[in-house]
Amino acid sequence: MVPDQLQDAAAEYRTALRLEPDAATVHNNLGYALSKMPQGPGGAIAGYRKAVRMDPQFADAHCNLGVALAQTPGNRAAAIAEFGAVRRFRPGSFVPAFDAVPQKAGTK
Repeated sequence: MVPDQLQDAAAEYRTALRLEPDAATVHNNLGYALSKMPQGPGGAIAGYRKAVRMDPQFADAHCNLGVALAQTPGNRAAAIAEFGAVRRFRPGSFVPAFDAVPQKAGTK
């Protein structure tokens, strides 16, 4: 997706949330669009957290939140916890290996 499309997608998701503020899927999708923008995962984390709060068994939102947290310094333990939630709610699904999350989240 190109930057203009990401901006458009984020705007559409925000419009959808004004109509249906409790839509966990839309919060997750907005988070994903924000995660692909130049500001990185910081803006996405709030959307993912809202999605998880609204639907605690939403494995995709837990996974996306875990990835965003793993890319943010100081959030390794929280990222690992989110990946654990994915395994609980969707056994057998692929989740990033716990030991692949950097010791200092955000390092390469």
